[in-house]
Amino acid sequence: MGFREMHLFNLELLGKQGWRLITNPNSLWAQVLRGRYYPNGEFMDAGAPLTASETWRAILAGQTVLEVINRVESSDTVSIWRDNWIPGSRTMWPMGRLKETDKELLSELLTQGTHQWDEGLIHSLFLAPDANRIMQIPLRHSSGEDSIA
Repeated sequence: MGFREMHLFNLELLGKQGWRLITNPNSLWAQVLRGRYYPNGEFMDAGAPLTASETWRAILAGQTVLEVINRVESSDTVSIWRDNWIPGSRTMWPMGRLKETDKELLSELLTQGTHQWDEGLIHSLFLAPDANRIMQIPLRHSSGEDSIA
C-alpha cells in the first residue's frame, strides 16, 4: 500500500479508535470499555490495569498520537486546570498558577454579564505567556456547547 512507517500508521489507526471513544461516548462499545477500564474518568486519563486485554492496551497506545483540545462555546464544562484548552501552548493547559484560587471552570474567567475575558483576573491568576494566549482566544457569542477537537 506504500506506507513507509507501518508502526506509525498503526498508531494513527489506534488513535482513531480512541477518538471514537471520546466523540461517541454513548456508543455500545464505548460504554462497555468505559465500564471496564475507566468508569470514573475520561479516556485520555485511562490506564491499563494488569488484567487489561491486548485490544485495550493497543487502543491506549493510540493515545500517544491524540491531542485533544476543547473549543470553548459556553465555557460551562471546560475545567481550567484539567482540560486542554489553551491553543499554542505546549501542554494546552496552564503552566502554573500565580496564586491559589477556587476558580475551576472557564466560565468563571469571564466578566459577569458579558461574554468577554476578565483581563485583570486572568493576568492575576496565570503566568504571562498563558495569560497572553488566553486573551487571544476568541469567544463566540453563541449559546452552543463546548466541544472537543
